[in-house]
Amino acid sequence: MAQADTLKKVINLKTLYFFLIGAVTAGVYPTMWIYKYTPEFNKEFGKKILPASYAIWIAVMTVWGSGVAHGQPESIQPYAGLFGLVGIILLWVWCFKMRSALREYAQREFRHDFKMFWLWTLLFNVYHINYCVNALPEEINR
Repeated sequence: MAQADTLKKVINLKTLYFFLIGAVTAGVYPTMWIYKYTPEFNKEFGKKILPASYAIWIAVMTVWGSGVAHGQPESIQPYAGLFGLVGIILLWVWCFKMRSALREYAQREFRHDFKMFWLWTLLFNVYHINYCVNALPEEINR
């Protein structure tokens, strides 16, 4: 049986610091965080939820969505919004897959119904996943 704080120890990042680093790096750090810790999530959950390369697609779509329109011909600008939207959708897919995997993991390993409100996942995405990983040990020990 796994320990409740395994993921928390591996990630070792408070949500406030995560948010501040994300703000300072203009959103680059959260994407790199996804790339770095997706294999850890997969290993701890015992199944492959998503590949780490999924974060690369999030980054590519987001960069094309924000960077393509600047300094490019006007004919390309409508596509920039589309790429940005695809990047956001990819991020939401990652977050909701990790949300369901985290809830399933808590149920399977600890027999605990770990509540994660879907709206917080939608609004705060990767920050909410980090918060829930940090809150999991305390929630299970109640």
